[in-house]
Amino acid sequence: MSFASKTNKPSGAPKSGAGRPVRPWVAPKAQIQDTEEPPMPRHSSNEGSAGGGGDNLDGRVAKLESGMEHLIREVGECRQDIRELRSEMRDIRSEIKTEIGGLRSDFRWMLAAYASGFMILLGVMAKGFHWL
Repeated sequence: MSFASKTNKPSGAPKSGAGRPVRPWVAPKAQIQDTEEPPMPRHSSNEGSAGGGGDNLDGRVAKLESGMEHLIREVGECRQDIRELRSEMRDIRSEIKTEIGGLRSDFRWMLAAYASGFMILLGVMAKGFHWL
């Protein structure tokens, strides 16, 4: 089985100088040409011809400034919300530590009760089987 049949290429595929098949989907470097970028779109005629943004530049700047004021206000509110969440997380963390401490003492009592019950059961079994 030839290499060309393994790669699903026709057996008559062109060969490079090293005996490897040429990959037709990859263009050689000599064929790659630089393409020039399309020109930037021009402003419409109602925006002025001086290239400075037209007559309504002040209106657009005012709109951007009001948008920025809104964003600054929103960021401030987000910061306040994050501060509140952090304080709530601290409270929850302290509550969880308290509960875990209570569970640890409960676990110790339960472990002692199970160990005592096991010892009693072992003593009864030893007495019943005359091991003692």
